[in-house]
Amino acid sequence: MIDILEAVDDPLEKASCDKNRAVCDGEGECITFDLWESLNEEIRKFLKGISLKNLADKKKLKDQGLSPVSIIKPKV
Repeated sequence: MIDILEAVDDPLEKASCDKNRAVCDGEGECITFDLWESLNEEIRKFLKGISLKNLADKKKLKDQGLSPVSIIKPKV
């Protein structure tokens, strides 16, 4: 899914620094910088583990009234 989303959507970094905010001096890294970077990486990992086929299969099962299995791969 990540390839598709990156091709047709805005950048995936939904949680990021906003140097234009009044509370940010725009210099250096704020105290939450690493937090946002880690969150963005987890989002990317999650989306890399989901394929278009996963989504289609899940939708098909839901339409049939069946309970879909999780599309999230367990961490190894």
